[in-house]
Amino acid sequence: MSSVKVALRIRPLSAKERLNGNHKCVSISNNNNIPQLILHPDRKFSFDYIFDDNATQKEVYTSCVRPLLMNFIDGFNATILAYGQTGSGKTYSMGTGLENEINSENQGIIPRAIYELFSILKSKNSLEYKYKLSVTYLELYNEDLNDLLNPKIKQLSNTNINPTSVNMNANTTSLQIREDANGIINWYGVTEIDVESPEDLLNLLEKGSLIRSTGSTDMNMSSSRSHAIFSINLKQEILQENDIQINISNKKNEENLNNFKKNKENDNGEINNNNNNNNNNNSKKWICLMSKFHFVDLAGSERLKRTGAIGERVKEGITINQGLFALGNVINALTDETHPDRHIPYRDSKLTRLLQDSLGGNSKTLMLSCISCCELDYNESLNTLRYASRARMIKNEAVINRNYKNVEVNFEE
Repeated sequence: MSSVKVALRIRPLSAKERLNGNHKCVSISNNNNIPQLILHPDRKFSFDYIFDDNATQKEVYTSCVRPLLMNFIDGFNATILAYGQTGSGKTYSMGTGLENEINSENQGIIPRAIYELFSILKSKNSLEYKYKLSVTYLELYNEDLNDLLNPKIKQLSNTNINPTSVNMNANTTSLQIREDANGIINWYGVTEIDVESPEDLLNLLEKGSLIRSTGSTDMNMSSSRSHAIFSINLKQEILQENDIQINISNKKNEENLNNFKKNKENDNGEINNNNNNNNNNNSKKWICLMSKFHFVDLAGSERLKRTGAIGERVKEGITINQGLFALGNVINALTDETHPDRHIPYRDSKLTRLLQDSLGGNSKTLMLSCISCCELDYNESLNTLRYASRARMIKNEAVINRNYKNVEVNFEE
């Protein structure tokens, strides 16, 4: 069992807030080398990581994301959830906004993880190691699933079409979320593209991000109006010593030695090691590791009075808040120790359904909670801090996704 890790990042005052003379409402103190966030005047919160408004993108990545990347390469599923009010810096931190050059100091978590991932995998590549990478990119907009790597699927998922009532060609499919017999959540109909370089991955990230639904509100000129999930799938084949085979070989050696001592059948005092030699010839076996890394950029929670939303923006805001409310209910249920047989309402929203493995399931999960330091955002920051504190109590059951069977993975030469 492992707990969900929580990192808190504080957005600095914007130019507009400084011009208006707004003040900060948060500060950081160290209590016995344990950082604490203080929401003025006296509310205190502790998290696994706390980054002040001067923290760089590199500091955030190195401290809390790199360990998760190592887990991913080791065969664990991994998830990063960026959560916070609209305009708190989630998209900037994740690196899906594409406002800055990808090679600059301002590049976010995803580009940094992509470059380091390829660097590590290429250094391991040998005759005894193979790997294959692929990517998917989904958004959840107004409770509709859209495939950001395939606009045709996006258009279909937005229409309430009965597949049996219309003629659909072979290239047309619908997006579905299903749970298999082992309780694993799978996404069907999603475009999965193989990649061979960091540039391939970044191009697909840019392509999908340009299609993603955004809009302008009073609080954010480029507000994400959808939840986005950028997923990297890693398949590895590693030639390793077969522990099972070695144990069998050792047991046979002991049996041979005991037979020799009891029966003295070998006149030369030597044990016949033919069985041992045969077993040693098969002492290595290909092991398959299959892991997923989900980068989740949640749309920001918002109050309609502050965003000044009208028309379509009102509908979007209501749907966003409904999804986040359902996510909050799941977190509350997962952390309610007074009812061990409690029901977890994953099915209340497509968002919680998509994140079922990441919250309480088979995943190493980090919640990156973003808040504004401005006094005007006090209530929103308080809600985010409470949300994050609760999420920190979630227990996941992450395991290495290892397969000892002779499963063939189609790696291109």
